[in-house]
Order: sequence, then structure tokens, then C-alpha cells
Amino acid sequence: MDEVVTDTGLSERVGQNRLDNILNGIIVTLVVAILAFAAFFGLSVWLTNRADYQARPTARAVENLKERVRANPNDPGLRVALGLALGTDGQYDEAVEQFNNALKLNEDFVTAYRGLGLVAYLQNDYEAASAYLLKVVELTEGSEFRDVNNTREEALFTLGVMSIDKKEYEDAVGYLKGALRIRRADSDTYYQLARAYRGLGEIDAAIEQLEYALAFVPAFAEAHFLMGELYTEKGDEINAAIFYTQAAQQAPGADPPQERLQQFGTPEERIHAAREALDQGDLEKALKEILVARALDYENPEAAKLHGAILVVRKDFKDALDVYNEALELAPNDQEIKDAIESLKSRAKKK
Repeated sequence: MDEVVTDTGLSERVGQNRLDNILNGIIVTLVVAILAFAAFFGLSVWLTNRADYQARPTARAVENLKERVRANPNDPGLRVALGLALGTDGQYDEAVEQFNNALKLNEDFVTAYRGLGLVAYLQNDYEAASAYLLKVVELTEGSEFRDVNNTREEALFTLGVMSIDKKEYEDAVGYLKGALRIRRADSDTYYQLARAYRGLGEIDAAIEQLEYALAFVPAFAEAHFLMGELYTEKGDEINAAIFYTQAAQQAPGADPPQERLQQFGTPEERIHAAREALDQGDLEKALKEILVARALDYENPEAAKLHGAILVVRKDFKDALDVYNEALELAPNDQEIKDAIESLKSRAKKK
């Protein structure tokens, strides 16, 4: 039988059978467990206690599929579906057995190789995972079918992630670019491609990929954090502070962004440093310090006021007016801000 299980959900056709709705999302669960980037932020994917095995949806799916396989032992699609369910439930040896059974029935059954690759990845057997996933790439070469292309994209993505883990960054770039040719709007792939470019020392290229990732998912905490790391490596303290702050806001319980932000000191310390630099006539230092202060606490009206004052001394009247208007939104009853705005209106027009 030449039918394959598709990536869009296990309710798709497997031969002439349609699986129960309980199987929807099993493959999604497996892939999320494999590729959960949030693990970096102290989160984890875990299975519930074995004592309540029979109560889990995946366990019910396994039992349902075992019945179907017993009734149709020569259906490779059902064998793969059972393997995916077993893999999702953490029964890796049993999953591998079912994938191999499917290949005995159809030696070119793409999703059997895909399942073997994903399970090998979960078990940190990168050599086996690479071999299986490269077989998926080989078998899907030149495909024009969306579901098969989705399987190919997933394989290329996973090969890219494994290559990064092995510090084989050039290979990672090739795999991930291949994945993007299939699915252009995938923020996770752009994020991983940024990691690969960083490994190659191509910081600007990495930043560009993260910009794409954040264009698709603005709340992508890991992308904000990595952007902060990259700007730190470039020596750009202002942008580093901006992106670390965004990471902390998007993942408030995560330690790494908070740890990085501590290196900047408090907003009050930065405001004080900016005021001292302004008094000494060092406008560039004053501007840098106040921009870091505002990155750390954009809602701070004192930082906004001082930012406006620094821009006035620099004769950037139009920008100063914009900043004072921001300050007024933060402190609508502040007469000093109102007076500054009135004073700047005519100068901003002349400028």
C-alpha cells in the first residue's frame, strides 16, 4: 500500500481507514516534545505518572490502534499510526518495532522513517536519527504534494537542529534553508537558523534571521533573548537591554533574561549616570545612559523627561518634542513637561 500518514494530523486517510478523532494531534504532541525550545527557560515536557496510564488520551489511542492493527496487520499506515502513538506515550522500543513492521510491508514508507528518526532524536541517538531523516529527505525529493512536503520540511528542520547541537553549523544552515524553502513563515526555523549563523560567527546574519522570526511571532521570548545575546556580542548595550527586557516581559518566570538585565544596573542608576554626563557636557554618554534606562523601564517618566532634555541640548528639537509627548503620556500632570512641549513646538517646526 502506497498511502502515507500525513503531517496535518492522524485523522487523514491511512489506506481506506479514518482514525478516531482521539488521534488528532498525536504527531503534534511528539514534535513539540522534541523541539520545545522553551526548555531553555527552565520548562520541561514530561509524562504523567505511569499509575494513571489508562486514563491518558495517548494510552487510549494506543489501545484503540492495537485493536485496529490486530484486525488489519498488513496495513503499514496503521502500523505507523500505532508507532506514533507509542512514541508520544514514551514507549520508544515498541514504537520502533511498529515502524520497522511498516517498512517490512512497504520499504519506502516515508512516515515510518520519519517516526524512526523522531524517536531516535528523542533518545539522543543522533547518528540513527540523521540516517532515518536523510532517508525521508531522499524519498520526498521533488514532491509536489503538500503533506509530503510537510514531512520533508520537518525532517530538514530536525536535521538542522541536530547539526547545531553537534556544532556542524554549515550543515545546519543548509538544512534549515531547505526547510524554509518549503515553509517560509516558520519562526522556529528562523530562530534555529540564527543559532547556526551565530555558531559560524556571522552575527549580523543571525540578527537578520531573528528579525524574521519576531516579525511572525512578536512574543517569541527565546528570539528576544538571543537577540540580546547577539547585540551584547556586538557591544551594543542599548539594543541588548531592549531585547533582554522584551524577553523578560514575554517569559516573566525565566531566570536567564533577569540575570542578564542585572548587568545593566537599575534604571535609577542609569538616570543618575545620564544626568552626570549631561552636566559634564558628554552628550553621547548621556544619551546612551538614558536610552539604556528607558530600555530597562520604558514607563519611567523621569527617564523620558531627561531623554527629552538631552535631545534639546543636542538641538534635536523634533525628536525632543516626540519624547516629551511620550513623557506627558506617562505623567499627564507634570507642568515641566507641558512647558517643554510648548517651548519646543515652534523650534521643532523650524528644524
